[in-house]
Amino acid sequence: MSGNTFAHTLTRGLGLLVMAALLAGWATSAVQAGPTYQPPTNNVYVIHAGAYVDINTPIGASPLAADDADSDAANCTLRDALGIVNAGTTGGTVNGCTITTVGAPAANIYRINLPTGGYTYTLNGRELLTSANTVYIVGDTAANTIIQASSVDPTQPGPPPGVATYRVLRNSGATVEISNVTIRHGRCAGACALDPVSGGGILNWWGTTTVDGSTVNANQADYGGGIFNAQGTTTVDGSTVSANTARLGGGGIWNWVTLNVVNGSTIGGAGAGNQAGWNGGGICNWGGTTTVDGSTVSANTATNNGGGIWNQVTLSVQNSTIGGAAGAGNQAWDGGGIFSWGGTTTVDGSTVSANAATGGGGGICNWATLNVVNGSTIGGAAGAGNQAVEGGGLCNWGGTTTVDGSTVSANTATSGGGISNHATLNVQNSTIGGAGAGNQAVDGGGIFNRSGTTTVTGSRILYNTATTDGGALYNDRDIAGATSVTNSCIVGNSATSFLNNQPAQQTATGNWWGAWTGPNTPGADTVGGNVDTSGFLTAPILGCPGTARPSGGGGDDDDEEPPPPPPTPIPPPQAREFNCWPWLVVVPPGAAPKAVPGEWCQASLGQPLPAASTFRYLGHSTEVTIRDAAGAAITQFAQPIKVCFHYTQPELDAVGGDPADFLLQVWRDGKWDALDTRPDGSLRYRGVCAPVDHLTLFALFARDGAALDASAAAASDSELVFPTHLPETGAPPGGWPLVVVGLWLVLAGYAARRS
Repeated sequence: MSGNTFAHTLTRGLGLLVMAALLAGWATSAVQAGPTYQPPTNNVYVIHAGAYVDINTPIGASPLAADDADSDAANCTLRDALGIVNAGTTGGTVNGCTITTVGAPAANIYRINLPTGGYTYTLNGRELLTSANTVYIVGDTAANTIIQASSVDPTQPGPPPGVATYRVLRNSGATVEISNVTIRHGRCAGACALDPVSGGGILNWWGTTTVDGSTVNANQADYGGGIFNAQGTTTVDGSTVSANTARLGGGGIWNWVTLNVVNGSTIGGAGAGNQAGWNGGGICNWGGTTTVDGSTVSANTATNNGGGIWNQVTLSVQNSTIGGAAGAGNQAWDGGGIFSWGGTTTVDGSTVSANAATGGGGGICNWATLNVVNGSTIGGAAGAGNQAVEGGGLCNWGGTTTVDGSTVSANTATSGGGISNHATLNVQNSTIGGAGAGNQAVDGGGIFNRSGTTTVTGSRILYNTATTDGGALYNDRDIAGATSVTNSCIVGNSATSFLNNQPAQQTATGNWWGAWTGPNTPGADTVGGNVDTSGFLTAPILGCPGTARPSGGGGDDDDEEPPPPPPTPIPPPQAREFNCWPWLVVVPPGAAPKAVPGEWCQASLGQPLPAASTFRYLGHSTEVTIRDAAGAAITQFAQPIKVCFHYTQPELDAVGGDPADFLLQVWRDGKWDALDTRPDGSLRYRGVCAPVDHLTLFALFARDGAALDASAAAASDSELVFPTHLPETGAPPGGWPLVVVGLWLVLAGYAARRS
């Protein structure tokens, strides 16, 4: 895939969508008070930093003081105190700071006490630095003790005059614990020390940083608006990370190695969510392990994916809430609550609720390995459900999702109100829906198996609704047993409860259907299409509602058998849909031999075209091949088929708001030919379609003038800024390898998979 393809994938989020977010205005940045923590008071060196004014050594001074000390020797400032810690001085008076030994410190362990009451320390042109030893920075409360880069909030649109061009604190190799303090108004937009674009509030660089009972609020950077954990371990303990913004990833926190969010911490919060212009509104777990335990991630927003959390390696969410009540949910394009792109995501005894996605996975969107276990809830009671176009609760785009001993309820979507599956889905010992908390969709209220394998065992699918078909389950994959439900109960679901939309037989054996007489009988759920319902149960299981077969009146003690259910209706042949999002090819029944699903197309974003067109190219193209069972390309069609493009609001805006101004063109005989392109209301998602007689290269254009200048497309690459100082695990301080090439390749792979 070309650099232009990658650049335009990001530009889609960083341009049109981010601009909309900026115009709307980002969240306000109120300081939130947290619990008060008391770090050690014995066996430490104590320094009382009393001065309120930061007068640091001028940046151009020569030689520069090793401790970046205050030039006013009469007053002990926080910067002075940190200079003492970095130098390891254990006695006397330095720059107005008196060092007091309490107990018998076993090592260079310091406690810096900040004044009680209202204390605001505003930096003067440079970040604070910790580089050695162990230090506890102790304030009064997060509301009363504020350390700020500037008095101006950089997260407001503009940004306004007077914003800082530096972060608040960098930890380069020390052990630092910040207690009862607010860190705010740092900004890294290209001029910060060491890493110029990362960690607006705090940068942890080969150190151990703990934020206790504190608030990291209203900071800004390209990566990790609040905190950037480049190496080492960062712990957020009983603290709040709120109203921070990242131009690209990790609005609240970006993690590269080890991040722990524990003990009632909040990432975001109603009216104070973090925002990212790319991925991970609350947290972006790019390269390590993130644990969220007993905490809340809420009201965060990502323009692309992972409104609450974006994960690529290892994410564990336990005893926590992602989202919350109505109005506290996270939002994104895919994965409103959590986006699992790589590695393993585990949701253990936790709740993912009230989140929203413009695309797939209102609660969670998975491309890798996702485990929802131990009494977790995706959704909740009525009004607490997640929302999306596809997969209101969960969307399993790729990889494997397992739901075990958990509940998916009260979620809504166009398809797959509870779950939409494109890969491998296993549901066991769980509940999909529930009384007063059913999932809702147009198709597949409970589960929509679009193109994967769905297996449900020992579970309850209850009271889900679909306005068209498949209140409980909807199968759209033409492989026998692609959807299998066994030893479960399917009760109280609307419409055709289990709808198989394809000819191949699906499995629903050994289940309870709400009546002892079986499916498609009075009081029982219904089945449509080719579904094996043999061995249906004649008594409820798993605490499901319904009346068992009467004893002595057709029970096991006599010869009476339940009446056979009426024949399952076989739906008429359906058009075959080949989905290569955002492209779709629809093949009418009988138009071609039976095709084999799988890798059949390559969708591209921003890919250069073989030649210019007289119309404006909108950046989307796809190469389409459909193969028969023998693997041969299908080139002849008995009747016209159609190629479609699903457009988004930014793309509609690009043509002036009228879908009739989209134009699909086909490449043939060495030139572009316009197709008869029209909006198509029969699609599940809004789109335009055109009839075609063969498959090749297609592209999306606007009807309003000249072709897109290729140099303008390439120029967008220069607008992207990446961290160029990310350290390699295990490298010593001072030996930073350049990993931007690896970062580019990973992101390019992401763009290809997302297309």
